[in-house]
Amino acid sequence: MFSKDMFLKIKSSAANKLLIVPAQLTLSAEQAAFEALGEEGFFDLHIMSGNKLRSEIVRRTGGPGRTMITALGRSMILRKCAGELADAGELKVYGKVARGESFLSAAADYIVQSKQNCQFRADFSAFSEKLSPMLHDKLFDMSKISEAYDRYMQGRYMDSEDGLAFAAEQARRCDWIKGSELWFAGFYS
Repeated sequence: MFSKDMFLKIKSSAANKLLIVPAQLTLSAEQAAFEALGEEGFFDLHIMSGNKLRSEIVRRTGGPGRTMITALGRSMILRKCAGELADAGELKVYGKVARGESFLSAAADYIVQSKQNCQFRADFSAFSEKLSPMLHDKLFDMSKISEAYDRYMQGRYMDSEDGLAFAAEQARRCDWIKGSELWFAGFYS
């Protein structure tokens, strides 16, 4: 996975080097680097996970400006938003299950997947006649819940997917990234 040849190529570069590996492989990558390079230390090679890279970019560009929330925080906010929509009678299908753990888990997965895939909430009216009424109503409800979640988060909180988008934006302004050569190893996809 971490070949001596790879580390020799990395070493030959004059730039600051960042080796990005899966989080569970950072220690083994560091050990492999020490063995392959035969050195007791190095200052121009940084081995880190994607999360550590994201944190470092945000730190070096002045911080996120908003409070990061965890999956539990996302669940609490979704419970509040979905509950308020259900109480107001604004949900067509999910009103009775809006506070249920399994529904909230599915709603969180929907939000995470849509953010990770850069899918934005659509106006279903353009193709609603092609959808079954039940599917249309389910998508309508999920869209309402997602919009309420985004409104609640706006300007106050940031979840891990927002943090990734924020770090990607900040990377453009990060001199540390601009002056570095990035290497990736240990990923399967």
